[in-house]
Amino acid sequence: MNTKGISILNFITFALVLTVNALANILPINGLTTGEVSDNYINLFTPAGFTFSIWGLIYTLLGIFVVYQLVLSFRNENSKFIEDIGYWFIISNILNSLWIYTWHNLMISINLVIMILLLVSLIMVYQRLDIGHSRDDKKIKMLVHVPFSIYLGWISVATIANFSAFFVSLNWNGFGLSETFWTVLVISVAILLGIIFTIKNKDIFYTLVVLWAFVGILSKRLSADISYTTIITIVVVGIGLLSLLVVYEIFKKNIYLHS
Repeated sequence: MNTKGISILNFITFALVLTVNALANILPINGLTTGEVSDNYINLFTPAGFTFSIWGLIYTLLGIFVVYQLVLSFRNENSKFIEDIGYWFIISNILNSLWIYTWHNLMISINLVIMILLLVSLIMVYQRLDIGHSRDDKKIKMLVHVPFSIYLGWISVATIANFSAFFVSLNWNGFGLSETFWTVLVISVAILLGIIFTIKNKDIFYTLVVLWAFVGILSKRLSADISYTTIITIVVVGIGLLSLLVVYEIFKKNIYLHS
């Protein structure tokens, strides 16, 4: 399929995502809002409710990307990035819509599989755009690369949260290890991902999303009736470490927008 065809499908499937997400909370699907379903699977990794407002930013940036790629394809201007992405954004949109449907219908096992596939589809977009190493001009990096950096960052965090919800649904005992232990472990993994993406790909946008998630987790734990000293400590360490790294990279102009 040519770039015009792909760009049109990108637009249509993204419109589907927006529609399904809107209906999910307006109807709502299965009589439950997205947040109400989340409340059924309480775990220590789940951030405060305000954290999920990042979806507004993600959909705004993706909307700009969708319009931009549609305009370029019909003007027959440089739209190589559309070919690079191929069908992966279309696939991610379909998976996003299916995720909402299965989440609201409490199909947690299927929902986790869909989330993993969504993560894989965004990794494919990220790799095919060669984010962090591409020689694309600054405009394309801002309008194409940044939206997918932020989207992938949030879905990386959301996948961890999805695993946590899945294990809660199974009443998993954590192999006898405490929930605090597993939460500290996955937070450490998120910190490591932030470090890797920042250093290897000069991608502070991915890392800023991880930081935002940490702020949400910290807020949630600080407002709890029970003290979670260990989790709060590792989150604060993560926020401090990643913040310093991001500030350093900005100061050195070592981010992919400048490369």
